[in-house]
Amino acid sequence: MVKVLIIEDDETQQIIIKEMVKWKLGPYLDKITSEWDGIEGIEAYRKHRHDIVITDLNMPEMDGNEVVEIIRDLDPEWNTTLAMFTDDIENCRVIDKVDNLLTKDLGALETFLEGIVLDLEVKASV
Repeated sequence: MVKVLIIEDDETQQIIIKEMVKWKLGPYLDKITSEWDGIEGIEAYRKHRHDIVITDLNMPEMDGNEVVEIIRDLDPEWNTTLAMFTDDIENCRVIDKVDNLLTKDLGALETFLEGIVLDLEVKASV
């Protein structure tokens, strides 16, 4: 069972991501947490140690670059799968620290989640 954290300041995007996560990861999903900015996201991560974090890049208070840096400091063994969801790829300074850099395209998000499902199915069969 996986715990997913979504950090996105746009309400519509947050709802879409959350619904797609539920749809794709349904039987493997333990918990979904949604936060509106990086500060709240880091607080939630510290509390729950999510398995998957999907974060926006451009957010108020703390942007996605800072979120990724802090999570990697908290999880140096890369046990958490980190995905950056953005159309502002040129301002992503942490490409080497995310597992997936996704454009704000639902097809990219769907493909990412399908890959997660495949990994979970393989782990379940072992």
